[in-house]
Parts: sequence; C-alpha cells; structure tokens
Amino acid sequence: PANLEELFTKYSNEYSVDREHMKRIAHCESGLNPGAATSLYGGLYQFSQSLWISTRTRMGHDNNPDLRFNAEEAIRTAAFMISQNHLGIWPNCNS
Repeated sequence: PANLEELFTKYSNEYSVDREHMKRIAHCESGLNPGAATSLYGGLYQFSQSLWISTRTRMGHDNNPDLRFNAEEAIRTAAFMISQNHLGIWPNCNS
C-alpha cells in the first residue's frame, strides 16, 4: 500500500537503515498486515508486548502495546531496532 511505502521511506531515512530490508522483514513477519496477530505477537513486525514496552520506553515514545498494530508506530520502532543492530528479534526474517 502507498501509505506503507511512504512510512518505510520516512523511517528508513530517519534512522539511516535499509528501506528494502525493513520491507522484507515486515512482509515475512506479517504479509504487510498491520493487524496481524498471534497469541504472543502483533503488528507488522510481530512484536511481543514485553519487547514493545521496553523498546518504546528506550525510545521515549508511548509504550502502549496496542500501538504495535499502528503501522506508523510499528515501522518507526522496527527502524529503531534495526538501527541499534537488534536484528535477532526476527530470527526467521532478517536476511
């Protein structure tokens, strides 16, 4: 979707990370579906509640785990994680 494309561009630039890598991870984790959910994980990047809360707290942003399902906040948070070299949170999707 066009809106997602704009968000990938915005946050890959802001955090100086590879835009296409961000997209590949999101596509692998959720099929680019911001509403994707399992019993433990949610959103475009399938963040767990605990990782979301700790990461967003470090970022200084609202750490409400419901925001995992907000495409912009998920992309922003993933870009931050990638910029910090925390790719291990996506063990099956970070290549």
